[in-house]
Amino acid sequence: MSATPVEEPPAQEPFSQETSAQEGSSGSGQTLPFRPLQPISDPSASKRVCFYKSGDYKFSGHRIVINARTFKSFDALLDALSKKVPLPFGVRNITTPRGTTVIKTLDDLHDGGSYVCSDQRRVKPINLEEVNRRQRVTVRTPKRLVVIKNKDPNVKRTIVLQRKTAPTFDALLDYLSQSLLFPVLKLFSTDGRRIDGLAGLILCSGVVVAAGSEPFR
Repeated sequence: MSATPVEEPPAQEPFSQETSAQEGSSGSGQTLPFRPLQPISDPSASKRVCFYKSGDYKFSGHRIVINARTFKSFDALLDALSKKVPLPFGVRNITTPRGTTVIKTLDDLHDGGSYVCSDQRRVKPINLEEVNRRQRVTVRTPKRLVVIKNKDPNVKRTIVLQRKTAPTFDALLDYLSQSLLFPVLKLFSTDGRRIDGLAGLILCSGVVVAAGSEPFR
């Protein structure tokens, strides 16, 4: 007899969402589910992965979508990361955050996972809890943000960062990916400046542009 699965309590919603004129629906009450760290067996599916720089806690991480269309080989991923993660000799090695496991193929990467890039075999580990702690910002008053889809300004959402919660920047990108129905990897100000953390969102004008892997437009 198989064991009866135990349902976990739903995660507390870190954001509230207001209705946009284009939506015509409330859009409220959505919850941000946990992303399962399981390998994707379906070759047509996508993996959303974040890469950090070896030993560098100031680097906010480079987020990328990996699927059969974006990368044909592991070497192609290394070449792409070499252009985004500043290392003297490019990205030559990828490991798990604490450097215990070396990633050698695209199949080794997990959806929702975080990894460390290095230009040599020796990797300086990254403590993800410390990374998240440095990216958190105390929101003393609610911050209202209008988020516009890159290249399609008719698609927009209005969200409010709550007073009592200080979610991570990754949590915000996950939430916007679900709300806008495409993988949100980057946020920009309306004049094209990259926003890499919650601090930049708190200080921005209140209107941001959400993009995937494509450049700002």
